[in-house]
Amino acid sequence: MAVVPGRTWHGLVAIIASVGLVALIYSIAAPLLGLNLEHRGVNSTLNGLLAAMPSVAILMTGAFIPLAVRKFGAVTSICFGTGLAVIALALFPIVTNLDFWFFLRFVMGASIGMIWVISETWLNALAPTAKRGRLIGIYVTVLSAGSASGPLIVGFMGSEGPWPFWVSAAILAVAMLPIPFAARSGSVPDFHHRSAMPLHRAARRAPAVMVAAIIHGATTLVGLTLL
Repeated sequence: MAVVPGRTWHGLVAIIASVGLVALIYSIAAPLLGLNLEHRGVNSTLNGLLAAMPSVAILMTGAFIPLAVRKFGAVTSICFGTGLAVIALALFPIVTNLDFWFFLRFVMGASIGMIWVISETWLNALAPTAKRGRLIGIYVTVLSAGSASGPLIVGFMGSEGPWPFWVSAAILAVAMLPIPFAARSGSVPDFHHRSAMPLHRAARRAPAVMVAAIIHGATTLVGLTLL
């Protein structure tokens, strides 16, 4: 994959900035929805089930992300996923039926999952081998900063009324803006340069990584939900 170094950096900065804002909104949505359900008197079991919907969505739809990228391209797939998540966020205060909230949370989880999978693949494809570790560190730092800021912003915005949802939707829409910029700079990598490895084979080759990912995902989701 031949990419001019300057253009490579344009793509890396764009994707890291975009994912930082996506992480911010993801961490806003969890406490925002949880507090809304608590205010409505919904029991903790249903509250926890709603919090689990994004993970369920990614498990059910993750295998189709490569198909979407092959058919529509990385940029279109990210923009489509962001658009779906923005619409879902905007609809939460409008349609307050709990069953519909489960559907919206599923859609939002699948959409953000698509953004994360494509962005991490994009980052790995563009990162020079000698600097990959440092770039992954920066990526995770930005991701963590966004995730840590979400609950703080909920504290400032509050959790009642439609505005916290609509402000979050607007921020998420802004997160999409760097992606077309990266595309115009010519720094979109080739996502088809090597054959895919089946998940079961990847798990056998790196079981510690898989177990660590499961533990990290579980503890992060529990922490966000409890907070």
